[in-house]
Amino acid sequence: MIEESGNIIRNIFGTSYKEAESITISASEGPLNFKSPKEITFHGKNGGKKFGDYVVKEEEEEEQEITFSAWWSPDYEGTRNLERDSINPKAYLEETVYFQLNVSNQIPLGTNITFQLWDKDTLFKPSPNFDDNKFDGQKVFRDAVVREVNGKHRITIELFLSPKWYNDIIKDKKLSYNIHLEFYWTWKYYNQKWNSVNNLLHVYPSKTTLFIKPAINDHRYGLPEIYSNNGAIILYAIEKMPDGTVKKFSMIKLRTITTFRFQADINKFM
Repeated sequence: MIEESGNIIRNIFGTSYKEAESITISASEGPLNFKSPKEITFHGKNGGKKFGDYVVKEEEEEEQEITFSAWWSPDYEGTRNLERDSINPKAYLEETVYFQLNVSNQIPLGTNITFQLWDKDTLFKPSPNFDDNKFDGQKVFRDAVVREVNGKHRITIELFLSPKWYNDIIKDKKLSYNIHLEFYWTWKYYNQKWNSVNNLLHVYPSKTTLFIKPAINDHRYGLPEIYSNNGAIILYAIEKMPDGTVKKFSMIKLRTITTFRFQADINKFM
């Protein structure tokens, strides 16, 4: 009886034939492998077993990691950067900004992903409050499609910073030391949740300090309604020619004076 141990490899380039009353091949640990480029056949007096052709196992391709790279820009192309405060990019209400997101190339072009806007709350002390997802009482969602930009797969989201969100800044200021909103997006791809909390946008109140609206809805009166800094209304008078040319222009500043007859009337306003 011949015993062999360890790893035994036999490469036979011709024909190998063994005959005996009985042959036993066993593996004490691990699998017992037989390989052939064609077929492996076992014959017995009372029957046999035939295995199919050996198929070389192909190496599985390593799954590539899905990545996202984000930034904010003032232009759709994403070639310029927003101004920054001491920490993050900043913008102002009534401006339009663009969220740029380079994605892995394995995310196909034309893929549609839904994003939701959030405001990160930085509080003075621990609080049960979560980050805000409503602005002027409404949730903000954007659907975006993966497009190709200079050989890269990219998503671009246009966001108009509504002046109606000013009240959200005031509310946020009461809860924290912020005088601005801190915007980020959340989204889901392949049942995995993602966010851009590491790419916050600081949103400040509008730079606009003077708001003008038409005094009346009349095409014959094309001048705005303007108030001075102390609340006095400034009126305009125009004399036009038949062809619409302005012939005479006057400006009048009015101040309201209230006369009180009784002490009781004065007390109403104190």
